[in-house]
Amino acid sequence: MYVSVPPVISSTNSPHITTIQSNVTLTCQSSGDPAPRFDWLNPRGQSVSSKYGTYKSIGQSVYDSTHMIQNITMEDIGQWTCRACNIMGCDESSIQINVEGNCVHYNTLFRLE
Repeated sequence: MYVSVPPVISSTNSPHITTIQSNVTLTCQSSGDPAPRFDWLNPRGQSVSSKYGTYKSIGQSVYDSTHMIQNITMEDIGQWTCRACNIMGCDESSIQINVEGNCVHYNTLFRLE
């Protein structure tokens, strides 16, 4: 008898403290059967894919997904979401990316005539 099990995210690497222009690898681990599909959402809620990300089975019905962000910018700072889904449902977990040190903001002034 086959029993389907909804995904349950068991761990992430949050919070993550980094510096601007560095690389960050986010990780998310979930159980579920059938194997869940992982999606990563950026701080603006947009689904993103990573050519450097990985997905692998690490045990019986346990799966690991990574998402690599290269050259962190201010737009990458904030709450990222890992979503694991299969035919039985979805589970989500947040990963916070923070910047250490001082940040410099540049403002551009426009002159209207």
